[in-house]
Amino acid sequence: MSSLWERSVTVKRREAVHGRIEVGETPAAAAMREVREETGLEVLRLYNVRVQPFYLHRSHTVQLSVVFAAFADPSAPLTLGTEHTAGEWVNDDDALARLFWPGDRQSLREALTLLADGTAGVAEDVLRVL
Repeated sequence: MSSLWERSVTVKRREAVHGRIEVGETPAAAAMREVREETGLEVLRLYNVRVQPFYLHRSHTVQLSVVFAAFADPSAPLTLGTEHTAGEWVNDDDALARLFWPGDRQSLREALTLLADGTAGVAEDVLRVL
């Protein structure tokens, strides 16, 4: 199962959980904090999937975003963060069809491939962060 969140922006769009790394925070700690803030869920397992570059035109900078796949208890209640208007668990095909950003769709495809059996298999020691 994948979770989708609707951002409260001028044009509504479905996105994966994401955010910024705070000063003194590791990327993995930031990912777990963002999941908790945006969904109310606690991360049970965390895997690094890829690094996604993107351009911020207002500041004329290129940033790299570490993409993680987080496992959480799907029976736990979802709690919306203040930056969202909706959130839900959906199956993987629906998530792929509804994600707004192409990079999010590619990241989900890679996570589904790498973690097909719920683990990273022979790459568990390399990809599992928590």
